[in-house]
Amino acid sequence: MLVLHGVVLCLLMGATVGAGQRLLIGEGPLPDLLADTGMMFLMIGFSGSRPKGGSISTEWTIPDGSWQGGTFSEFFLSAGSASLDFFIRSLLAAACSSS
Repeated sequence: MLVLHGVVLCLLMGATVGAGQRLLIGEGPLPDLLADTGMMFLMIGFSGSRPKGGSISTEWTIPDGSWQGGTFSEFFLSAGSASLDFFIRSLLAAACSSS
């Protein structure tokens, strides 16, 4: 059930950012590149403020001085190490065959 809440929260956050982008670009005076870059820096700043500027790791020192340990699941660790070679090769093959 916790995963479902996380997915819904991410979708709501994406919709909120998308609505903000629409207001900035569609209704406001900002060019799209400036609005996209500004929103990107805003989201990077927000994501860095959640762990108080520290990185997310298995060994945290909590602001009160206590230590918090943990582990990452194998699925989480494998998510960032996937290779996109198959996608790039098929994309290049499709581009070469259509010309």
